[in-house]
Amino acid sequence: MIERAFHLWSVLANMKYGSQVYMYVALNSVVSGPMNLAGGGTNGEPRSLRVYRNKWREMEGYPLSLPDTVCLRRHGVALTGEDIRSRMPTVPSDWVNQYLGIQLSELKQAVNQKIGPFGDRPQEAAVNWGPEGIMSYPIWFARHLYSLSLAGEVTSKERAIQWYLDNHHKDTLRISLETILKWRTNGVEPSEVEFVANLTRESTMDFLRHIARLKNVTYGEIPSDLLSTLEFLSLVCNSYGTNEGTS
Repeated sequence: MIERAFHLWSVLANMKYGSQVYMYVALNSVVSGPMNLAGGGTNGEPRSLRVYRNKWREMEGYPLSLPDTVCLRRHGVALTGEDIRSRMPTVPSDWVNQYLGIQLSELKQAVNQKIGPFGDRPQEAAVNWGPEGIMSYPIWFARHLYSLSLAGEVTSKERAIQWYLDNHHKDTLRISLETILKWRTNGVEPSEVEFVANLTRESTMDFLRHIARLKNVTYGEIPSDLLSTLEFLSLVCNSYGTNEGTS
């Protein structure tokens, strides 16, 4: 499955579809079935596979998530002789806000339970999580701000990082993303993984400040500590719903 899917993606990426091709290989009942807003791994069947930008990720029991649905409907390619996108779940107009609510809840849990770089020993998290785990938070922040700012568009990690660097200056999240972008060309230095892990809490605050701005919440209203800010913005997002221009 991996070999054939990767070969198909390599061929398609050189055709008219370009580098935005997004391939999700799973049972038909999964691809056209009910979507799971958060996605997330559950053990067991069905086995599925993502292929995108010369990378692949095999998953066990990974249901079709909301971003998967968006990517497949917008950038997917029919490979079975019929286009099943019409049978896939409809993308909600406010999908970014729905997804944001779930992610804010998960962030709040991570901060509250002191998970990984949100714990008291980010240097240990840097070792245990490795560069992939540590960079996941800043990259997710950039990708989500991209979607929130650009009317629900979805993009690759590299494009989201570059978009953030082009449009945001002098904050901790930018420093983290600059370091992560350098990893992708020059390789990873262990000391830099710890450096980014130590910046994760402030990078999260930068992300939440941008969310507050997009939700028209003034900076003075936001609590200064991370957990209180997450709780406050979760309430704001649930109360105000979709922003104009975001859906």
